[in-house]
Amino acid sequence: MDFIKEFHQWVRRGRITDAPDLYIDTTALQILSMNIGRTFFMYLGRKKVYANLWCILIGKSSMFRKSTCLDLAKSFINDNLVFPDEYSSEKLIETISYKRTGIMTIDEIMSVSKLWSRDYAQGVKPFLTQLFDAEKDYKRETFEYTLEVKEPYLNIFACSTPVWFQEALSEEDIYGGFLPRFLLIYIWNKKYSYKFPGRGDQKKEEEFREFLKNLNKKAEIAINKELKFSKASVKRFSNYASFIEKLIYQEGNGLSPFLIRLLTYLIKVSILLHFSNTKNWNSNEVSLKTLNRAIMYIDSVRLTTEKILSRMSFSSYQVLRNKILELLEVKEKIQYSELLHKLRVPKTELRKVLDTLVDEEMIEISLMPTKTKPMELIKLKHKEKKTIT
Repeated sequence: MDFIKEFHQWVRRGRITDAPDLYIDTTALQILSMNIGRTFFMYLGRKKVYANLWCILIGKSSMFRKSTCLDLAKSFINDNLVFPDEYSSEKLIETISYKRTGIMTIDEIMSVSKLWSRDYAQGVKPFLTQLFDAEKDYKRETFEYTLEVKEPYLNIFACSTPVWFQEALSEEDIYGGFLPRFLLIYIWNKKYSYKFPGRGDQKKEEEFREFLKNLNKKAEIAINKELKFSKASVKRFSNYASFIEKLIYQEGNGLSPFLIRLLTYLIKVSILLHFSNTKNWNSNEVSLKTLNRAIMYIDSVRLTTEKILSRMSFSSYQVLRNKILELLEVKEKIQYSELLHKLRVPKTELRKVLDTLVDEEMIEISLMPTKTKPMELIKLKHKEKKTIT
């Protein structure tokens, strides 16, 4: 069985949810991650990398079935490993310290992030950040207490909308290291639409549960086992790392914290894809084929990360600019008069932003003849995507 491939097919054939493809694959990866646990690892330099995942599904409210994906993941994960939906900051730290392994599922991560930024909860983000890639036991001492988490393995599967993501985002979240530890999976166009979702093939679902049960047993026996890349995979990984390095120099500081973290995630996803296929279970070597699949997934996430971060707006000009681009992404072209009506802004402000977008070669404006006077038609220009080497 190839769990991720067959899980994706199961969702689509059974019309279980019309969530985007990348959401479905991420859901399957979260399920695998929590069934493997802190067992298998790979070295990146001298650092051990385990297969835990922090992911945020970003999309418009209700339409993209983000919460449905969270619920779908939880239905294949042991209830004892799922942290409560609501908890105080103190209780969260206490629960993680006690359980050590588990997954947090959060319907709106940015509202929770704002809560964690308040004075009485300031210890939460640094605490979680330290646990993300902890190789050893985590220990923290204060004047009031000593906190120790033995062999932590924490997953976070969360959702947000573009609006909330922007409003709650702070510079501290980025440069303090909290947010760059997440895979940002932003989808803006919906491909599927199921008016009445289905339950899915129950026989196939039982096969998945049996697969996960056997994988869990294998993980329990293995206990802290190292995987390695094949020689061909090492070369391929190095090529992709060079590609990411070039992007970091091109994109500057804004994206660099996220791009750097992608290489760690490439290893995590490689581990999970390795164990997604039962044919690999008796091998400790990650093949080139598996790594190439991991690169395809990670690079898709990279493009969505670039997209959402390019939409971050911290001035009225940027807000208006992004609204125009979002409208054009849906319609591809729009009349000037319709755009002015939808945005309800002064003509001078709109014209200023449009002129800048033309200079940036993001849009093009053409004149269409009519019976009265020429009509301005605004169209999105499609740039070539940066491709992996």
